[in-house]
Amino acid sequence: MTQPRIEAGFLVKKPRRKGFQWRRAAWSRYLRLLDADAIGAPIDEIGRILHPGKKNEGGKLQLSYLLRNDRRAARKLRDGGYRRIMRAM
Repeated sequence: MTQPRIEAGFLVKKPRRKGFQWRRAAWSRYLRLLDADAIGAPIDEIGRILHPGKKNEGGKLQLSYLLRNDRRAARKLRDGGYRRIMRAM
């Protein structure tokens, strides 16, 4: 059984189900991340604000993975994924 994944701010369901689910809470985080990247904010500061309590410790890159996945989803949303929002309304 595969785990659901998040793509462009939406939770992608299993193939037999229909479409995306809204994840509004993620959209503001994605916009904040894109803004922070645009002004060149340090990664440590971005992580501290967007994912408080998460750290890269003891060989586990938990925060780095979260930010990488958020960046990927934010770019998809920015580069056309927002159209899915309009279709869903």
